Amino acid sequence: MVGDWVATTMSNNVVTYLVAPIWTLMETRMTEYLSKNIGWKGSGEGVPTSGCGAANSLALSVALYGVDSKIKDIGIVNQKKKLT
Repeated sequence: MVGDWVATTMSNNVVTYLVAPIWTLMETRMTEYLSKNIGWKGSGEGVPTSGCGAANSLALSVALYGVDSKIKDIGIVNQKKKLT
């Protein structure tokens, strides 16, 4: 019971839904709407961010992972090839 309480209180999604359920539902609807209008079949996924700094960091992480999927495991410093 204590473990469940700790996990629940530390989960941002659950806390956000409990505090402001309408925002969580709006994020879900927005992601579904954008996925449908882009032309993706089925459902898409999204990560709403709190600002452009977080969005840019997330975009950079995704781009680097697209260049070399091993970057997640070995890091940028240990790359054998240059990323430019």
